[in-house]
Amino acid sequence: MFQYVVEKISARDVWLELEKICCHNSLDNFQAKITESTKTKKDYKYYLPLYNASLCGDWENAKAFLKKDNAASRAHITSLLQTTLHISIGSKKDGNARFFIENLVNSITDDDTLAIQDKFGETPLHYAARFGNLDAAKILVTRNLNLPHIVSNNGMYPIHVAAEYGYKNVDLVHYLFSVTKYSAPYTDRSGDMLLHRLICSDLYDFAMQLVKLYPDLAKYSSHRSSPLAQLATKTFGTSSPLKLFIYSCIAASELEYIRDKKWKHQNAIKLAECLCEELQNISEKEISSIVGGPLLQATHFDNYKLVEIIVTKFPSSIYYHHENEKNILHVAVENRSKNVFKLVSQMNQHSHHLVTSIDSSNNTMLHLAGKLSEEKELKKTFGAALNMQEELRWFEAVKQILPPSYYLTFKQQWQNCSSKEDFSYVFPKRLLCGLLMLYASVEAMMLSFGCALYFVLKDSEMVFYVVFIVVVLLPILAFQHWREMSIVVFPEDPITKNKRLKFEERQAIADWLLKESKEGKLKYGSLKQA
Repeated sequence: MFQYVVEKISARDVWLELEKICCHNSLDNFQAKITESTKTKKDYKYYLPLYNASLCGDWENAKAFLKKDNAASRAHITSLLQTTLHISIGSKKDGNARFFIENLVNSITDDDTLAIQDKFGETPLHYAARFGNLDAAKILVTRNLNLPHIVSNNGMYPIHVAAEYGYKNVDLVHYLFSVTKYSAPYTDRSGDMLLHRLICSDLYDFAMQLVKLYPDLAKYSSHRSSPLAQLATKTFGTSSPLKLFIYSCIAASELEYIRDKKWKHQNAIKLAECLCEELQNISEKEISSIVGGPLLQATHFDNYKLVEIIVTKFPSSIYYHHENEKNILHVAVENRSKNVFKLVSQMNQHSHHLVTSIDSSNNTMLHLAGKLSEEKELKKTFGAALNMQEELRWFEAVKQILPPSYYLTFKQQWQNCSSKEDFSYVFPKRLLCGLLMLYASVEAMMLSFGCALYFVLKDSEMVFYVVFIVVVLLPILAFQHWREMSIVVFPEDPITKNKRLKFEERQAIADWLLKESKEGKLKYGSLKQA
């Protein structure tokens, strides 16, 4: 660009020349982009027969197209930059698809064509891992051993994709583990990502093998959360060896789901023990950050077996609490985690300190037990009466492990808010005031309703007016006991016209009468004087 402005004399001439050059280049680039876009659309339309043949597994039509255009096997035939191999692997898995993929791979002479990436950096092996196509994965890896080590744009290897969709084909996960030789997918952030995906897909046996090979992954928590925290969200119980043996011997297809679930539970327990075993050498400061959070999270989901494993391996973790000072018992009571509550309350060496502690809002365990449980807990029982019964049983169960002094421990804002005299005078006055306002509103409503009827039926006979007056007087009849309520409220008795005594005066008279009766001095005259 310097050669265009070197002969210019003034700065103005230089800037004008630069503007001309830039505008000209921008216009050329814009026209080039339009031409390229038009050409791309034309190319995608050109490859449409090959796309349809790949999607349907029609090898004869695809073979004819590839014979006419040899470069079509490595061309991008969609807007996502997918090749024919990407499309064929992502189609349905049947005999035709396998036959199509096998012939397509055999027709490709260059092994690098098998490693062409789409818009997201995924190779055909990534697609095979996503759709659980084990046959396609074996065909691809046999031709190109480097495919398992190619990473996509978001840092995922084919083994990561297979772990994420492991429920589709567990054998494919096992196969990719055997052909992925490099350590890069198993270490640091990539290994943490892989471990989380294995746990999420309930592939606990693969996760346990990974932790044993790379122990540092047990405390690695840069991706979302630690492995223990993710395992805490799972609900798994215990299974005796006898039950597992019986399930393995039963061949009924209806019980396969139950048998698989029991095996997953057993593997989850082994994985939890393996993770805690690898974390034995961490410092006390790291326990709260790595183990404390998953402990309370497992308590929230009533994952009592994981709580038992963590507390057994790390006894000091039981005293861990949230930022709001809620410990493991507070979380168990608040979330109705009955199994964890029963487990912790039986630990006599820890229960006293946990039971008597309060959270940052001065709530004891009884306050949390008195709160209404979550909607998911209420749905476990049908009907409001059964829900109330269950809530009362839970309250009584929590009450049994608390000292008697905690029965009357209330929040500070609840203390001394009402006195006995309030129930004798203040509250009845407020009640009567509310009833009078209700009476006035009902009368106003009936009056407006009657006026509306009058304007509509003003030419009717006198019977209408009689009915109207009776209807308007009905609210007055509903408040026929207002005199009885006034006796409670007004300081002057409407019958005796004597002024009512205040609460303190009546209390003093009652104490004096009690004293006179004990001394035997109480007579009719003294009673009349009182």
